[in-house]
Amino acid sequence: MKAMLSFFVVLLISISSVVQAKVQAKVQAGEEMDYCYKPSKPLFFATSEYKNRYAEDMKEYQRCRKGFLEMQARVTAMEEESEKNAKKMRESFVNRHY
Repeated sequence: MKAMLSFFVVLLISISSVVQAKVQAKVQAGEEMDYCYKPSKPLFFATSEYKNRYAEDMKEYQRCRKGFLEMQARVTAMEEESEKNAKKMRESFVNRHY
């Protein structure tokens, strides 16, 4: 039973470490999982219709970016919570079995 429990604890810590390493590698590589489309600004002599459409597209882009940044903040908070829980589980395991 102890061996099985320790196996699961080690597995949980390993999975957490792998996920964190992958996220860290993407951040260091400068990769962002951002799917927001930034519209291109219309030319100076474009019609007002194109300019209005650009303004709408910019609002949508800003909304998308805001959602993306909020999601990134939630992911960061979840990673920190996961790390904290893994440390608690490890300490609890060590205190009970050693």
